[in-house]
Amino acid sequence: LTKKLGMASSVRDESVRKRPRLEAPESPPKINFKSLPTEIRFMIWEHTWPAVQVVEAARRGVFDDEEFYDFMIFRPVGSLDTLLRTNFTSRPLETLSPLEKCPFPIALHICQESRMHTLNTYALVQHPDFPECAFYFNPRQDLLWLSCDIASDTEALEELQASYQTSIDQFRILLVEDTEWEEWGLNPSSAPALSILAALRTVVLIEDDYDDDGTLITYRTEEYQERATKYQNDYDTLCESMEPGTSYRLEYIDRGGNSYLGTYIPYRMIDAQA
Repeated sequence: LTKKLGMASSVRDESVRKRPRLEAPESPPKINFKSLPTEIRFMIWEHTWPAVQVVEAARRGVFDDEEFYDFMIFRPVGSLDTLLRTNFTSRPLETLSPLEKCPFPIALHICQESRMHTLNTYALVQHPDFPECAFYFNPRQDLLWLSCDIASDTEALEELQASYQTSIDQFRILLVEDTEWEEWGLNPSSAPALSILAALRTVVLIEDDYDDDGTLITYRTEEYQERATKYQNDYDTLCESMEPGTSYRLEYIDRGGNSYLGTYIPYRMIDAQA
């Protein structure tokens, strides 16, 4: 018995000795970030930038010595994705909060290079009396949206223009409901909202049809394309009688963010100055 146990132990020892040794996995090569080409580092910083955001006009109430005052401010209301999923056209100016919190670009706080590169694109928009309402805005992709409550309110628009002064020139892409655009008669000169946007380059129309029950009416892709083409053709006709350099580029999108004129494509960097 002792001999058999010894043989069994020897066999086990031999099998253990014959097992292949597990080699430690190779660690990934270390990359010196600073050694990367500048354009690669810039691309990395840009991938940290927020998705397309939308800015709205809103009223901000303030109590002072038992008196109540309200001011017009600009504030980020949410990402374009979030906005398109809501019936945002019914938002009153007095709505207390945006749809979601819109963070500052994190690249502003990583290192000097990431901050400087980000500030080459993003602009600070700040009300002179409410520094806590300051935000960063990317004129190349972010949009301004003005509700129907303010689009024709000349007094409120002039207040915004006086408060934000040069900052208002950062708004180069305007989101407009197609029904609102039709009420303007397709003529920008008749719209007070456009009179304060001297740097505006692109108008993005969004379909805004609802049935009697308040349900959004959707269409087939072909129908959206037909609507977009009609808006473009009508506007092209109007532009023939306008002064050169006073027209805008037109885009039409549906609630899924799909573009039909190719002027402004969400989620892709489009230089509004090009």
